[in-house]
Amino acid sequence: MFEKQGFLSSHIEEMRQKNLQDQSEIFTLAFRTLELAYCQLYQLDIKQFDKKSCLIGALYCKIIESYNSVLLLSNYGLSSDSKSILRVFIEATFLLGSIINNEEQYEQFLIKGDFETFQLVERIKKNPEE
Repeated sequence: MFEKQGFLSSHIEEMRQKNLQDQSEIFTLAFRTLELAYCQLYQLDIKQFDKKSCLIGALYCKIIESYNSVLLLSNYGLSSDSKSILRVFIEATFLLGSIINNEEQYEQFLIKGDFETFQLVERIKKNPEE
C-alpha cells in the first residue's frame, strides 16, 4: 500500500512510530523546546500600534510555525522537506535577532518594506488588470 500512496498511506503510522522511537531523545527535546517557545510567545509585550513590537511578534510566530513544520515533517520521515523549511526558520531567527539588537537594521527593514509596497501600488495603478 505504501508503494502506491506513499506518505498518505495508512502504513506511514508504523514508520512514524518507529522514527519517533528511534529518535525519542531528540524529539522529546524538540517538542519541549516548542512548548517553551509557545509559553514565551504569550509573554511577549506586543503593542497594537507599535510597528517594531508587531514585527517582532510576527517574526516570532513565523519562527515557531517554521519550527513546528520542521518537527512535523521530520516526524513523518520527510527530512529533505524539513531542511527546506529549516532555512526559513534560520532566516527569520537571524532577522529577528538583527531587528531586536540593531535599530538601524530595523529602520532599513521598514524602509525596504515601504518601498516594495509603494512599487506594488504603483504597478497596480498602472495596470489594474495584471
